[in-house]
Amino acid sequence: MLFQPLVLLVFHDAFQRVRQQVVHLMPELNFRVDRSLCLVSCSLALEDRLGVSKKQLLNLPYVTWLPALRLEEEDAVQKAIEHHRRLFLQAYRFPALTGVLVADVVIEPLPDRSGAEIQIGPLLSEAPAPQPRWNDVTRVAAKLSHGVRNPLNAIKGAVTYLQGRYAKEAELQEFSAIIVEEISRLEQFVNGFLSTSGRGFAPEKIDVNPLLKKIASYVSLQARSAQVTLVLHCGAVPSVRVDAFQLEQAILNLVNNALAALAEGGRIVLSSHLADYAGEPHVVIKVADNGCGMDPDRLAALRNPASEPEAGSEHGFGLYITRDVIASFGGRFEIAESNHRGTQIQLLLPALRSTKE
Repeated sequence: MLFQPLVLLVFHDAFQRVRQQVVHLMPELNFRVDRSLCLVSCSLALEDRLGVSKKQLLNLPYVTWLPALRLEEEDAVQKAIEHHRRLFLQAYRFPALTGVLVADVVIEPLPDRSGAEIQIGPLLSEAPAPQPRWNDVTRVAAKLSHGVRNPLNAIKGAVTYLQGRYAKEAELQEFSAIIVEEISRLEQFVNGFLSTSGRGFAPEKIDVNPLLKKIASYVSLQARSAQVTLVLHCGAVPSVRVDAFQLEQAILNLVNNALAALAEGGRIVLSSHLADYAGEPHVVIKVADNGCGMDPDRLAALRNPASEPEAGSEHGFGLYITRDVIASFGGRFEIAESNHRGTQIQLLLPALRSTKE
């Protein structure tokens, strides 16, 4: 009767000893930030893990390259610095391309209160089977990241020059600030493919109305150039839990599609309101235009969750991406019947009922 428990105990002990040996061989991912949470130093292991040099890593917010370390809905690093208190995040979970990685994280504020030292222990996979370090997905992600980063840096440098050169031009300053912000967000998204977790896949509680206002500001010049009227109506809505960058791109896909389809004198209405769906409150984001409507075959395909864009086609991916992004947030993607009177697309996102959700 005691034989089976004894075998299990011996096996468990042997497994733990092997695990400790493996963990001992895995390097820790250490880095240091200043009070503004920008990287000031990092370990060689972190450079290797991210696939970038220290020169590229330093002087940028740590969340440019790594997921924000959260504790009770706050940035744990900022919290440790502000309260000058050591924080230990046990078995912190990092979503990754090949599953979920788990590690103990220690955040140690510096004695002079100038920043903090962060130690991310050996990353262990929760996946049932080990994944290759350099598989097809990571290879493509690396090519994408490195191929995009240099043009982004060039654009950022040019915009920074224009900001200084035309410091008194209020409108230029407004739009150049938007460009710089979006370049940073794109860098976070792209670089996330090479990090221990995709920064672009981190849901957080947000208010959609400021996001809609920002999108309206982005596309206002395009709309003005195309002689299309853009109308924004923001209703009183609760917060939702989504990834802000992905939602922003999903909505931009819809607005850009509408702009491309409309002739001079066209009209786009971007709005938000609260509605019930299946007895639950949902925040509804609507993009409506007065164009010629959508092709019936394409409309039917988009309503089929299993459908995908045609292989080899350079167009049509935006709507499918938007549909899948909204579904990943537990939401719904709806297209109203157009009857050649324009297209109306609704994104329904589950509303948060309380501040604790």
